[in-house]
Amino acid sequence: MIKNIYFAFLIFCAFLFCSCSFLFNNQSDDTASLSFAISGELVEKIKTTATFSSRAINADGDGLFLDIELKGDYQNVRQIALSGGKIVVFEDVPVGAVVKAEGTAYSVLGDEKQILYKGETDEISIAEGENALSLVLLRYEEQPPIGKKERPDSLGDIVFSDGSATAYSESLELSDEQKEAAIAVIFYAGSSGDRLGKRLLGIGLHESGSKLAWTTDSAEGYSKISSIICTPTDSSGKSGNESSISENVSFDGESNGSSNWEKICEAVSDENTAGNYPAWEWVNAYGTTYCEKTAFEKGWYMPTVAECYAFRKAQTTINTVLAKIGSFSFEKEYWTSSQVSGESENAFSIGTQSDDTFRSSKKHWNGYMNVFAIREF
Repeated sequence: MIKNIYFAFLIFCAFLFCSCSFLFNNQSDDTASLSFAISGELVEKIKTTATFSSRAINADGDGLFLDIELKGDYQNVRQIALSGGKIVVFEDVPVGAVVKAEGTAYSVLGDEKQILYKGETDEISIAEGENALSLVLLRYEEQPPIGKKERPDSLGDIVFSDGSATAYSESLELSDEQKEAAIAVIFYAGSSGDRLGKRLLGIGLHESGSKLAWTTDSAEGYSKISSIICTPTDSSGKSGNESSISENVSFDGESNGSSNWEKICEAVSDENTAGNYPAWEWVNAYGTTYCEKTAFEKGWYMPTVAECYAFRKAQTTINTVLAKIGSFSFEKEYWTSSQVSGESENAFSIGTQSDDTFRSSKKHWNGYMNVFAIREF
């Protein structure tokens, strides 16, 4: 993985407005230009960082390159070879578009690509005519992964913010850095023949700080949402209200909750009204709250009753791993994202101190539950 290491200096790409009018003759009134100037001094700094010789720089396909990527309302990428000071110009950028840029300087030698510098700009609202931005590039160096595994693959694996993982063992001792960087514990590592299929699911290391309603009785989601129904049935045939989470339990309906919020949004029109869906609002904000600026900022969701069953089976292992991290234990009652079949006002919750699932009112006093988030890895 790659991580910023700040030098004592910052290398600034100078502002430069191109005066060559022929570059802009074809622009319409509703588009403008955005330029970046790459100084020769910066190019020399980048050259000294590259690990190959100046002779190799001139080889076909090899060399030093800079990619500048525009993001926001207008998206585009330009690449230049860094053989000297140059100008990168984006033409026909819509006037009024709010954009920012990310720059990556790197070397290529055969099949090897080495990232040397990276940086980004502030946002800019494109004005008519010629616009320019300065790009601050900071030197990058490759860092070893936080965990011992390149990626998680087994039950009990601790996932870190760089994507690496460490397997749980009784003798495991984590450094302070690892504890700080931990973001999830794998609770399901299934194959194609398992109940949830071939998936790798991790549970986030935080729960809601208070009990939350699934929805309010005034929200549209208080009525039945058939697309997110999932019904557990145990070996005795008991289903719905207190279905035991035994080895022989089966599930009928949507067992993968990764798109359940989107299905709710398709069924209602008030999903953006704050306070209508308290439990869901907590889950939807999980990534930006606890995993901001990592590769795992998105993808967190409220699990179905089937996914909660998989967690419940692994709960003892999960709580043991959490103790190694210095986190809390999952010991409360939690919402699932599964609607109860035939009952508009009820969704399933799951207990962690018993072997039962429960049919709970989405909004009544007994329907206030804690919430946790999971994601696929």
